[in-house]
Amino acid sequence: MRVILWRIAEIPQFSCLYNKTAMPLTHIPGAPMPETTYRFRTVAQARDLAQQLAQDCPRTAAVETGLFELFMNAIEHGNLEIGGIKKGILIAEDRLVEEIEARLAIQPYHDRMVEVDVDRSANAIVFTVRDAGPGFNWRIFMDRDANSLQQQFGRGILIARKLAFDELNYSATGNSVTASVFLDK
Repeated sequence: MRVILWRIAEIPQFSCLYNKTAMPLTHIPGAPMPETTYRFRTVAQARDLAQQLAQDCPRTAAVETGLFELFMNAIEHGNLEIGGIKKGILIAEDRLVEEIEARLAIQPYHDRMVEVDVDRSANAIVFTVRDAGPGFNWRIFMDRDANSLQQQFGRGILIARKLAFDELNYSATGNSVTASVFLDK
């Protein structure tokens, strides 16, 4: 297994990312992909990684969107412990980005990473996303339909489940989710 660690460059005015291993982040789509673990902290890193990982999947745009939703849930609700009600207030006040950046800079959130395991077999690409948060009750969001997109909570899970992935399974505590894309569809 290879581990890839992403982080913000040391100079604050640059938001460039770098890869601490020699393995390039791009490879030939469809080529065998070893089981790999990625780690990241920020929204920019989440966006870049979702785009990169989706390149090997059928329905590339949908999988990229689904991965980004899962990654953002892991950052906001998991690692930074911004609850749904608090997020709604921050959005209404146009302060969500500011709050995310502030929490990323302080303890206990500063050192928390989202981990993404990627495992490709002949039949599927499986993404396991883990955050360092306390988890949540995911069960209340799993039976929603497309009409729920207008609701304040659970949109990311709905988008991931209905649009992007063939299977979506949470751990009992809710701080880990496994999303599968079947290759034989």
